[in-house]
Amino acid sequence: QNPDEAARLAEGLFRETPDDPFTIVQVANCRSLAGRTDEAVAILDELLRTAPAHAPALRLRGRIEANRGRDAEALPYLRRAAAAEPGSQET
Repeated sequence: QNPDEAARLAEGLFRETPDDPFTIVQVANCRSLAGRTDEAVAILDELLRTAPAHAPALRLRGRIEANRGRDAEALPYLRRAAAAEPGSQET
């Protein structure tokens, strides 16, 4: 509920487990929420190079593009997320 605390915890986990995809997504989400969108995108793009069907990363990447007003760029990420996790209500 406290964004600063969540960011601190996510960054700590990231230092301990830098290769964990779910931790990477949480760090990217915290950075995006803190206005560090370019950093979040870089982190997600790197993860998606090694795990191209990671639905949470695809969802967040699509959400970032949608929040930037880039719906056409968001749609392919969200479609890939939906294909990776059919029936996901979050996607």
